Amino acid sequence: MSFDITQAQGVGSDNLEDSSALPIIRILQDQSPEINKRKDKYIEGAEAGDLYWNSEQRTLERPLKFIPVKSVALYSEWIPKDEGGGLVAIHNLDIVHDERYKKDVKRLNDEWLGDHELKYTRYWMILAHIDGEWQKAMLAMTSTQLKVARELSRVIKSFKYESMPEINPPIFARSFELSTIVEKNKADQEYFNFTVKPLDVLDFDEDKELLEQSFSCFKDASESLPSPGTVAAPVELPVAGEPF
Repeated sequence: MSFDITQAQGVGSDNLEDSSALPIIRILQDQSPEINKRKDKYIEGAEAGDLYWNSEQRTLERPLKFIPVKSVALYSEWIPKDEGGGLVAIHNLDIVHDERYKKDVKRLNDEWLGDHELKYTRYWMILAHIDGEWQKAMLAMTSTQLKVARELSRVIKSFKYESMPEINPPIFARSFELSTIVEKNKADQEYFNFTVKPLDVLDFDEDKELLEQSFSCFKDASESLPSPGTVAAPVELPVAGEPF
């Protein structure tokens, strides 16, 4: 029996505009301790631009095949790095109405909650194809990575099944490819950003088990993704000139 797509019609795609139990996949940058031989976190052979999987403290082969399962936008509150750094809390987007909220008068993209930094962050729960298995993981996109998040959201929301245009596909209707690319910030500093490319539409028959796994993960996502009031990994702010 094939996967009944009607049971998952549209799930996960309705919130793509607006302490995690999930391991995080992030990008190693020039300033990352994992590529510095003098640091305890050094990983032999690791280079800037590699995808780093904190679950096993190792790099992953690029490109990485993944399936988006759920997405949520939140604000993360941080102690400034020059004051020791560290994540304080996770907030809903309405934190901008708090009396302590302010924007930097010189850099309007910088947001603050009192003396703490606020980072608008798009969290993605994904199934990543690692070592031949589909494993739960999380992507946390902020700063310049938000343009990648917006494009991924757009591609997901615009997708339709050719044979069933009346069906609103779920967020996990197809797989994608994750890699990295060199870009420059406003200070002309180079850094690595994510790139995302659509791959295969999951087949109701051939990919039935994978669709069922994705749907099950979606239903359990609220227990895995960050939520307001919690402190979630990662616990360090990006280094200067480096997007999250």
